[in-house]
Amino acid sequence: MFLSLALGFLSPAPVLYDLVYADAGEEALRYDYFRSAEPDAPLVVVIHGGAWVRGDKSDVHEVCEMLVDEGFASASISYRLAPTHRWPAMIDDTNSALSFFKANSKHLDFDAARTGLVGFSAGAQLALLAGLDTADNALDAKAIVNVFGPTDLQNDFEEAATALMTMMVLGEALEPADERLARLSPVTFASADDPPVFTIHGSLDPLVPVNQAARLDEALTAVGVSVSTRIVEGMGHDIDTGDPATMEAVLEALLFLKQELD
Repeated sequence: MFLSLALGFLSPAPVLYDLVYADAGEEALRYDYFRSAEPDAPLVVVIHGGAWVRGDKSDVHEVCEMLVDEGFASASISYRLAPTHRWPAMIDDTNSALSFFKANSKHLDFDAARTGLVGFSAGAQLALLAGLDTADNALDAKAIVNVFGPTDLQNDFEEAATALMTMMVLGEALEPADERLARLSPVTFASADDPPVFTIHGSLDPLVPVNQAARLDEALTAVGVSVSTRIVEGMGHDIDTGDPATMEAVLEALLFLKQELD
């Protein structure tokens, strides 16, 4: 009975809110689940941004709804935030969520063999790490959409920004050259068995330099992994649904997911 309640089996609602996927000490880690109208549909897990220090799973509900409209099941997840919690809490929680989804795919009625990840900013870094470095989770992503994510924390960022970020997230201010930042950089884990990646990045992004998209592209291409990158001219560090060029890139990302998870 407890498992049924935890997974929301007794609720007829198509969206199930605040379900628990794991406990981290005294903190419950939660997810919202958007059911597909199709049985055994692909699942896309959506991870919010917020520089690893803020944000909420509700921030990406609009994306989850869009995915359901396209025939996917979707889930948004919470994860522990800095500075209350230090790295690697964020990636540990992401991997725990993916392991949970694999273990409960039949109950939630999605196809665990067809799972994709979508991440925004810091959430894109988590999606990329979880999808490229699969040693710590039981669910292998078949496709990743990276929306203006930091991909190589040793390059392109100003030294002061790196020091501030690492002080908040790691509890210690690091210089960009510090090798410990390589473990936080998705480019480090590029390998031939990685899933294909679709990247959206703004040419005027003031927070995550646009060259981060190129660095990921180069790293994945070098090992033979399919990668598509869309640099949206004039876009900053946000998704403007009223901008035609931005929405064209979003629709391309949806088509990418459909093709890879079909």
